[in-house]
Amino acid sequence: MWQRKQTIYLLVVTLLMGSLSWMMPKNGLEGNILSSIAGVTALFSFITIFFFKNRQLQKSLCKLGMLLTVAWIAYFCYNQYYVHWHGQFFIWPPSLVPLVALIVYSLAIKGIKFDENLLKSMDRIRTIAIMMATSAAMLVSCGSSEEPNEGDTKTIEVGDAKIDLVYVAPGNFRMGATAEQDGFDSFTELPAHDVQLTKGYWIGKTEVTQELWDEVMDNNPSDIKQYAGKDDPTLPVMNITWNDAQEFVKKLSKKTGEKFRLPTEAEWEYAARGAGKTFHLQYSGSKYLDRVACYRATSSGTPHPVGQYMPNELDMRDMNGNVSEWVEDNYETYRDTVEIDPCVKIGDAMEHVARGGSFISTTTECRTASREKYAPEFKAVTVGLRLAMDK
Repeated sequence: MWQRKQTIYLLVVTLLMGSLSWMMPKNGLEGNILSSIAGVTALFSFITIFFFKNRQLQKSLCKLGMLLTVAWIAYFCYNQYYVHWHGQFFIWPPSLVPLVALIVYSLAIKGIKFDENLLKSMDRIRTIAIMMATSAAMLVSCGSSEEPNEGDTKTIEVGDAKIDLVYVAPGNFRMGATAEQDGFDSFTELPAHDVQLTKGYWIGKTEVTQELWDEVMDNNPSDIKQYAGKDDPTLPVMNITWNDAQEFVKKLSKKTGEKFRLPTEAEWEYAARGAGKTFHLQYSGSKYLDRVACYRATSSGTPHPVGQYMPNELDMRDMNGNVSEWVEDNYETYRDTVEIDPCVKIGDAMEHVARGGSFISTTTECRTASREKYAPEFKAVTVGLRLAMDK
């Protein structure tokens, strides 16, 4: 009887860790490592079933499987505590799965015993196990192919213009005036706080160009349309209000059949930080603003065509300087709480947020955490937009 129970225990571990491997987002180094460890543990548990005649080998294999499960828990806790949440820990419900698997593994080790009378029933159990494993493998392969990988790009043609987009996977980060953000505004950028983005999204690799705006709106409100003495449609569109930006994304969505919108403020900053990979940098992709931005010292008093400067870790450009970018949120001071998919949209806003600084901004105004606030009817040569799109 123990042998049958022990086999069932191992099947349960296989299913638990296999489902965990399937649930984990296959994006970024952390997600791939956690998914791989869970998948290997599931496979390891499944293989252990076939060694039921050798009790010592089966015990050894079960103990190694337990070590893999402990490794998953340890790596998950490390990433949650030190990498994402910076000294705090929040339980992700699926993280309880390995704890249950450890308990079941313990029961399996306790119950390992060979019984000649169970050989036939064991054969049936093995057949069922193979069928279950095959089905699980098919589910994993189908599910993973639908999820874009972080940093994937795609281009959408809109008449003669185009939109280059970068995929940003779900993740956690610390938003606001973190340690590297020297010269921050205490009123608008503090307190720094933890943010969790639970949904992946696409975001424009550059600001919206005058060419794209004209293609959608049949006008070009920009005051500056030339660069180096020539008309240049790849200059960022400018001189638009927040209300204009909302009208633009509605028309663009209708024209393309996609769900375009402005990024939320949290999505904008997470992407500017290279999906959390640039906490140690003051700007998006570099600690030297000259390398990544058209700003007061490099602009010669005019915006530059989009995409000319060095990208960040997601291959995104112009997150600092060139033109400030409207985001979806109303302006509100930060709170010292954990925010999940934050977007401030309460009634008619007196002020909306723009991010990134412009071609006349200082180094302080171009920092990744820097915030600007304007009335929804405000427009200036320094303000444009960047697109976001739901997955």
